[in-house]
Parts: sequence; structure tokens; C-alpha cells
Amino acid sequence: MILEKINNETGAIIITGLSAAGKTTLATHLVKKMRTHHYPCFLLDACDMRKRRVLVSQGHDIASREKRLVQITDLADWIRSQGIIPVVAVIGQPLSIREIWKQQLTPYLEVYLKCSLDVCVKRDNKKLYQAALKGEEQSVIGVDIPFEEPASPDFVLESERYSSEALCEQLWDSLVKIKWFQNTRVPG
Repeated sequence: MILEKINNETGAIIITGLSAAGKTTLATHLVKKMRTHHYPCFLLDACDMRKRRVLVSQGHDIASREKRLVQITDLADWIRSQGIIPVVAVIGQPLSIREIWKQQLTPYLEVYLKCSLDVCVKRDNKKLYQAALKGEEQSVIGVDIPFEEPASPDFVLESERYSSEALCEQLWDSLVKIKWFQNTRVPG
């Protein structure tokens, strides 16, 4: 399935998982490694983009999340059209967004960071889960909005078992093995 996705276009890498699963950290490590190897890349972190008001929709309900994901998909597609690999870190809910990813971003790879809710709650530096569990915050995926695991991610990495550096190495080795970067032009 993965090899079928590779074509003559620059691909997108989408890292999904619960809040506090380590998406941003893994994406940051991956972008750093890609830049070390001179691959043109751009990090699109949904949380950072939302905080900086790059995204139009600011709500947390499913409809607002879907609007944000469509906007992030459009941005990733535009970046990719410039020969730059977008590395996207998003929760990835609702799952229906994958159809839009398939239509606009093929080839793309979905990397699912699997991590239990209990571990995510312990790691949560934003105190998002704590507030939701107390009833002070609403529309939190994993608490009052069910988290649906991706049906067929290209890679599943267990973020509660490995460090972010080890996860980056696992992902990097997999990307090299499938020749993901074969159509990416390295400057120089």
C-alpha cells in the first residue's frame, strides 16, 4: 500500500494521535533530520498554527476541527506544490478528513502515534485533559469527544514505549527503506 502512494510528486507526512502523544515533538525531530539531509520541508503544527491564529476556525467542536483540517490540507497541498515536503502534526479527527487527504495530498503518509489516554493525561503540559476531566473544558478529544484510531495508517509508532528520538529513528529508517524521498529534489 505504501509503495503504491509514491509517485512523481512531493509527498506529505501527516503525524496523528491524541493530544500529548508526542506529535509535535516527533515532527520537530523529523524536520530537523530532514533538513540535516538537505530535504526541503516545512512543519505545520496544528496547535501552533491555531495559537498564532494562522487558522480561521478557532473552536474545538468537531465541525471547527474539520474546518481547520481542511485549511491545513490546503496549506500542505500548496507547500507541496512548491517541492517542499509538509510535515503535519494534527490530532486527525474526524476520521472523514482522510478522504480529503487522499484527494488533495496523494502521495501522503499517515504516521499514527499510539499512546494510551492515561499516559497522555500524565504528559499533558497544557492541562487540557485535567480541565476536561473536571468539567471545566469541553470538546476535548479522548474525554468528551471519542478518539477514533485511524483505520489504516501507514506507520504505527508506540510513543509510550519509546523516546521521541527513537521514534524519529524508527520513522526515518522506514522512510528511507520505502524510498519516500526519491522524488524530492535536494538543493545544490
